[in-house]
Amino acid sequence: EIDKAAIEEERQRLRKVSGEVFGNLPALRGPVTSLTRALKALSRNIDLLW
Repeated sequence: EIDKAAIEEERQRLRKVSGEVFGNLPALRGPVTSLTRALKALSRNIDLLW
């Protein structure tokens, strides 16, 4: 059986990596448009899957 604490630790690590990647996307840094809103929503949804 897999340790639940290990799973949660890995999820937290992946969230951190996901956040770093999100912060490195130049398309999301500028003014808020419908496109940047959609991209941010997608990145949040992907983050939730982890």
